[in-house]
Amino acid sequence: MALGRLGLSYDEFLDYTPRSFYNKLKGFNDMREEMDRSDWERARWMSTLIINPHVKKTIRPKDLALFPWEKKEVKNNNTKEDVLRLVKIMEEKRKFKQ
Repeated sequence: MALGRLGLSYDEFLDYTPRSFYNKLKGFNDMREEMDRSDWERARWMSTLIINPHVKKTIRPKDLALFPWEKKEVKNNNTKEDVLRLVKIMEEKRKFKQ
């Protein structure tokens, strides 16, 4: 991995600490991921340009495909008190059913 993907020589690899090697590897992986994302987005954009002259309603690139990195994450804003309150309500409902 270090000698192939990262292009390090054997001596360079031995000079790295585990932490600095991890940082280099993470940076390399992040760069590759960004390049892959860019390629996918470019393909989607080109597809939109090719399709639009042939349809009545203009489409946007995100109408063709929505990539996982574009989906919004749902944040959990529940506090500990909210969770405890919900647990208490569920326990009361469970007692009521019995």
